[in-house]
Amino acid sequence: MVERGSGDGIGRFILRWALIVAFLLAVGGFLYLVRTTVFLLVLAFLIAYLLDPIVDRLEAWRVPRTLGVLLVSTVLIGLLVVVVWIIVPEVRYQVQVLSQRVPQWAERLYVWAQPILEKLHISLDAQSIEAYAQKLLKWVQANLPRLREPILRVLQGMFTGVAGFIVGVYQFIMVPVMAFYLLRDYNKIGPRFYSLLPPAWRPAAREWLREIDQAVGGFLRGQFLIALFLAVYYAIGLTLLRVPLGFLLGILSGLANIVPYMSLVVGMIPAALLAFLDHPNLWRVLWVLALFESGQLIEGLILGPRIMGRQTGLHPVTVILAILVGGTLMGLWGVFLAVPAAALLKAVFQRWTALQQARWQPTEADGPAEGRSQLE
Repeated sequence: MVERGSGDGIGRFILRWALIVAFLLAVGGFLYLVRTTVFLLVLAFLIAYLLDPIVDRLEAWRVPRTLGVLLVSTVLIGLLVVVVWIIVPEVRYQVQVLSQRVPQWAERLYVWAQPILEKLHISLDAQSIEAYAQKLLKWVQANLPRLREPILRVLQGMFTGVAGFIVGVYQFIMVPVMAFYLLRDYNKIGPRFYSLLPPAWRPAAREWLREIDQAVGGFLRGQFLIALFLAVYYAIGLTLLRVPLGFLLGILSGLANIVPYMSLVVGMIPAALLAFLDHPNLWRVLWVLALFESGQLIEGLILGPRIMGRQTGLHPVTVILAILVGGTLMGLWGVFLAVPAAALLKAVFQRWTALQQARWQPTEADGPAEGRSQLE
């Protein structure tokens, strides 16, 4: 009888865990199938999460929450319209100017690179260019059947592409709508979540989530404000230095700083190259480099400590390692998610360390022994 009872218990244990694993696999498969919708929901929640402190401040000023959400949404849409209204004509003008300067830059680059090419025994005269073109034409003719298949697949999927475009537009419109309702009911999400937990878990869960929110939320909001400042700073600086496409590069490089140090890749290198092509002057390139370096110094010495605080900031080496690991594991998405994930892990690690240190406190029985060891 004992053996049968123990066997039944093991069988129930295996069956229970098999059902749990099957349920988790089914949920994971379903989430993978609807991963686009999940991503849009996460994006809408992130928008609501970042804007919640502003709405809470308005609510503290006795503004109804729904009205506060409407005010914040209206202001954001207005700012977006103004920014687009200012940027689009400026970008159009700079692209026209850039297209006019490209032939001059190509000739200047050819004159500059010709001595180097001669040392490498590379010729770029008319005959050699025609020979390269003939080789390219022969390669295209030889590989035309393989090039034709992807084109036919694209043409066959045109109707599916149109339907996907309509669905994509609908999903894009639904993101701000979902963000609006999530922001309006944001203060109700926490109590509903805690009500699903056992009562004994709620205080610890509330404390953990509070510290995670302080670290991750403070980092994300602070980094976004810093990115906005750097976008304006770089756009004005590159415009004053008369770098081609300087205004657009400044905006893009500043916003790219949402991922720390990404502005150096997105903005500094292209801006320095365009400045050199426009006027081959080393001092002008150095001024561009000094502009981006001063932006990084302002962020690290002034904006970072004041906006995010030292508790939410991460060590620069930690940030760089997180970006490298995230990019290696998940590509571009890993680069964007690496730093928030590092801030999350830091908050969890600090909380776990605090719990462990609380257990390391000496007890009353340890006191006399420690005293005796000191006397000895």
